[in-house]
Amino acid sequence: MWGEPWCLTAGKHMLRVSPAPEPEDIRFENLEFKRVNRVFRTILTFVLKALAVLLGFVLVSLAPSIKRTLNIYSGGPSDSTCDASCSWRDSSGTPYLNTTLRSEYRSCYITGLDSSSLPCQGTGICYECYCRASLTQGNYADTAYCSPFSTMLVLATGTQASLTQGNYADTAYCSPFSTMLVLATGTQVLTVFAIVIVNLLVALIMARLTRFEKHHTRSQEARSLLSALFATQFFNSAFSTLIANMYLPGVQEKMEGLWVNKLVFGGTYADFTPNWYRDVGRSLLISHFAGLLVRLAWILMLLLNAARKRREAPKALTQAELDASYQGHHFDELAVRYGEHLTVIFVCMVFCAGMPLFLWSAAVSFLIHYWVERYELLKVCQRPGIYTSDLARIVARLLPFAVLWHLPFASWMYSVIGVPRSRLVGDGPVFSLFTGLAAAMAKVWDGTSGLSPDVQASRLASDNSAHLLAGWLLTALVLFFALTMQWWIALAKWLSRCSSSRIAPDGQAGDEVLARPFSVRLDLPDFVDALRSKQLLGPDTYDMTRNRFYSSAFARIRSEKVSWV
Repeated sequence: MWGEPWCLTAGKHMLRVSPAPEPEDIRFENLEFKRVNRVFRTILTFVLKALAVLLGFVLVSLAPSIKRTLNIYSGGPSDSTCDASCSWRDSSGTPYLNTTLRSEYRSCYITGLDSSSLPCQGTGICYECYCRASLTQGNYADTAYCSPFSTMLVLATGTQASLTQGNYADTAYCSPFSTMLVLATGTQVLTVFAIVIVNLLVALIMARLTRFEKHHTRSQEARSLLSALFATQFFNSAFSTLIANMYLPGVQEKMEGLWVNKLVFGGTYADFTPNWYRDVGRSLLISHFAGLLVRLAWILMLLLNAARKRREAPKALTQAELDASYQGHHFDELAVRYGEHLTVIFVCMVFCAGMPLFLWSAAVSFLIHYWVERYELLKVCQRPGIYTSDLARIVARLLPFAVLWHLPFASWMYSVIGVPRSRLVGDGPVFSLFTGLAAAMAKVWDGTSGLSPDVQASRLASDNSAHLLAGWLLTALVLFFALTMQWWIALAKWLSRCSSSRIAPDGQAGDEVLARPFSVRLDLPDFVDALRSKQLLGPDTYDMTRNRFYSSAFARIRSEKVSWV
């Protein structure tokens, strides 16, 4: 038997006895698929689910990438603002920079620091002023120097070619401040709804892949769907947009030549700055509310469809049509709803430290979903099938990990330069550990915020952050022992079975055979008492013909036989 201890499978084996599933929980159509077949299907669907996660990441990251590209064409500082802060033109008005200014302006634009590693004083826009003017005029020599704005050269070249040929109909299209501005605005809308659209597509894809795995019970299928859906939606909702808008030039240089180079770590923000909350955080929050509206709209469509069927009931010609008009839809998407609600909780816990509005959005989401889904379940849907407590157990085990995501993000969001050091850290080995970790990550953050490892360590060791990191470490240790304790207990039981359970050979008297302990749930009544007191929730037989989930299929078979006769 699979999973049996090796000492029990030497020549003889004990049967592993487990409780039989509820009749309504069984997928009878999948029982013909053996374990090996289902294992191969699971491996295949795992690969396809990973590709779906990658595709979702690309689609979510594509919107910020397009937005950054189109924002190059629209907006920008005016000439008067550039003239007041920069020396970017010669006496004839032609864009010109000497060697010193070229190096200083580019450094100010990329790192925010001048050649002396000091913050730039009002010259951060000079690089953009020069590059916009130079590339718009078709100065090919500045293509490499003005690489962040190099796509403007393509626009300028196309404009000149089109208008030179007398195609004046393209005048409006070739204006970098008209059509491109409209496209940039549309891309901002796409940035907000990309997460919602991808999550809807992911739910459909994961449901089909999970059905392809051919699980023997509905509970097993629901567990698989919940795990895949939650992991994918959480990554798309929380981290895809975060990575796409993150600015890490050192990491991006390592990926030079790869197709993903244009999608990740080429953003604008290397830290949780006020502009990050305005641009990225706001889009995350709006997409959170948009996802709530989309889910409610889908439920409303189901309710309206049920009302339409009841209005058309008098037009039914047969008893089957009349029964169908009063029969609601199946409330069998419990795993999908668990996955969506888990995603709401985890996304809220990741960003609520810096954006408390996420707490209100999560509260509103659960309040509305409670009453809407309660009405849907009790007034519209058919009686749902019998599920085990596996979904609730999975959710209960996953929820503590939301704290592990919340605490490190909160620690960095609350950290501010100049805050006194926490007494939990002091000047001892703990602060040295922080400094060493920051120094080890220096190459990752090189060329971004300009913070030295000592400054980064001081931020983490401040009164605003140190206690959160301590709470994260304590929570991680508690969860580790809580999870591994079950493994150690299971290992001890397995070893005890191997030492005490001996199987006698055929026709011989073996050692004393100790029976495997059998646990009984004391909170459940006996079968006879449950049958008499009507405490059985599901059917009392495994006859598939009496299972309500297959009643329509058998009805079609009988009708086909009658019509054939």
